[in-house]
Order: sequence, then C-alpha cells, then structure tokens
Amino acid sequence: RSEKHPENIVGTWTEITREKKAELSLAESEARYRSLFEQAPNAVFVNIGNRIALANKACIKLFGGTKPEDVTGHSVFEFFHPDYHGQIQKRIEWMSRTKQPAPTVEQKVLRLDGETVDVEVSTTPFPYGDMEAFHIILHDISDRKEAERKLRELNVELERRVAERTAELEARNKELETFTFSVSHDLKAPLRGIDGYSRLLMEEHYESLDEESRRFLLTIREATRQMNRLIDDLLDYSRMERRPVRKGPVNISSLMDLLLAEKSEIITEKNAEVKVEIPFHHVRADRDGLALVLRNYLDNALKFVDPSRKPLIEIGGKETEQTWTIWVRDNGIGFDMAFHDRIFGIFQRLHRLEEYEGTGVGLAIVKKAMERMGGRAWAESTPGEGSTFYMEVPR
Repeated sequence: RSEKHPENIVGTWTEITREKKAELSLAESEARYRSLFEQAPNAVFVNIGNRIALANKACIKLFGGTKPEDVTGHSVFEFFHPDYHGQIQKRIEWMSRTKQPAPTVEQKVLRLDGETVDVEVSTTPFPYGDMEAFHIILHDISDRKEAERKLRELNVELERRVAERTAELEARNKELETFTFSVSHDLKAPLRGIDGYSRLLMEEHYESLDEESRRFLLTIREATRQMNRLIDDLLDYSRMERRPVRKGPVNISSLMDLLLAEKSEIITEKNAEVKVEIPFHHVRADRDGLALVLRNYLDNALKFVDPSRKPLIEIGGKETEQTWTIWVRDNGIGFDMAFHDRIFGIFQRLHRLEEYEGTGVGLAIVKKAMERMGGRAWAESTPGEGSTFYMEVPR
C-alpha cells in the first residue's frame, strides 16, 4: 500500500426511504384499525376459514366470554343458533361468489352460557392472502325485540278489549232497539184509541162544540198525528239495524223520477223549482237505503224553505275512483254549522215544533242507513242562504 495513494473502497447502497415510509404507514393503518376494532361499540369479529380469527371486547362479551381465548379459534357456528347455520353457509357462499357484502339480516347469537341474543348481522368479504376472510358486525337488538314483543302483546290486549267493548256495545244497541221497538209498538194501541175517538168526535159533534172545545179537539188531533209520526220514525230507526243491506246496481235517474213523483204534490204546493243534474246514471248500493236517504233530504229541502224567496232545490253528484257522491242543495233558511253533528242525532231539533213540524229522527235514520251501506252523510250550510246535504257511497 502506498503512503501517497490510499486504498480505494468500493461499496453499494440502496434507497429504502420509500419502503420504510410504506412500512410505517402500514403499521400506522393497522394500529388505527386495531384501535377502532377494539373500541367499536358493536361486536366485531373476523371470520377466516369459518373460524374466528379476531374478536373485539364487545364481541367477546356478547358471546359470553371474558378473554379472547374464549372466542378466537372457535368455529363461527358455535356462536349462532342452529336455526341459522344454513343461512350463514349460504351467505358465505354467495359472498365468495359475488365478492359483495351480504344484506343485513337478523339472527340469534348463542352465548357460552346457552342464552340467545337477537342481533343484526352485517358481513363484508375481504381477501386474506390466498384465503377469503369476512368482517362481521353484530348489533344487539334485544331491547328492540323486547319492545316489539311488548307492543304485540299490547296490540293483542287492545284488540281483545276493543272486541269486548264492541260486543258489549252491540248488545246494548240490540237491547235499545228491542226496547224502542217494543215501546213504539205498545204505544200504537192506546194511540189508535185516542185517534179513533177524537176523529169520531170531530165528525159527529164538532159543530156543537164551543170555540175553546174545538181548539182543544184540534190540538188533540194534531198531537195524535205528531205522536203517530214519531212512533213510525222510531220503528223505522229500530228496524234499520236489522234491515238487510242488499247492494246492487241502482238506476239513479229512475229512482229520482220516482221520488220526485212522490213529492210532486208538496213541490207544487210550495211552488218549488227542482233541478236534477247527476253526471252518472248508475251506482252500486242498497236501493231501499238510498231511497230512504234521498227522501229525507228532499223532505228537509221542502220543509225548511225561506218564505221570502221561491224555493230552489238542486240535486247533483260526482264520482271518483273510490266513491259516488250525491247532494241535495236548497236555498232555504240554513243552519249554523256549530250544530252540524247535533242534527244527525236522534230526537235533535234546531227549531220549535210550532215553526217546523218533524220528529227529530229523520237525519238520525239517514246517518244509520249510510253507515249500514259503508258510506257517510254530512251537510254544509250558511244561515239565511241554504243548506247542502251529502251522501257518499263506496264503489
């Protein structure tokens, strides 16, 4: 070796900065994943080869273990109820084939102590070397299932109570109808006597009576007629619940012609104008029930007229995909809508008998008839302008 010429050194080096950064980045990612995995509130485990390779604390607790060894290394099927083993296998096969996450399903976890827990299962496949692994998240839904169970029990109890109340109500209605029919029928007998003797008195002795006695006799006759109408209406009302509902095609045009012919005398007497513009010709309903409702509506329109103007009655209708609606509109005295519900109640009147005759039963019969047909009845009105009474039947 020469003192003047130092020995040459030959060496090689490799730039490993990039690889080191990648290793560090991977290590950091794994640490973050591990941290998230362990701290996740839901139970999470990794399935490799149908065995639990990794499980977080929440999963170990859910499965009834106290340490990782209680869970890891065990078959996945050990911790699920046998009823779901077939479903689990099919989901694994589907994910292996499609490489897609399986839809979330509800299953039952089988704990180490033999208890079961309701869970929602979300599964995502991912590659693990030459094997396939699955990331499974279990969400404990025991509280929700318990709430659903209690809700079902409450619904069953509610349905039972409703059925009991309905049966009780039907029984009371039946008793009331029977009582009404019995009372109405029994009242007819003495009323016939009062009617017969007062009529005989009118025919044979009216001329010999003084003015006050004549007035008394006329009052008796009018009261008898009113009582007879009331009894007939009560009988109609009591029969309504028992009357069979026979639904079929009804020709509205011919029905309206018949009803207007029935009312022709009073229409002429009141000098009323009646317009009928119903855009449909047929409905499917109970013809007798329909006639009863329209007859009552016409009676009201002809009864509650405004003496200051010529009575106008307009009968119209409309149809939808679900219903047929018919209305009877008048320009009579009208009523305050605050009393709307009251007018459809039995024995409800808004006017004194001296002003407008009636029994207060007609619209109650209308309401019951519409309910029996599965429809509804209602009204709209403005005092001093008139009223519109509607009936709606389902198609």
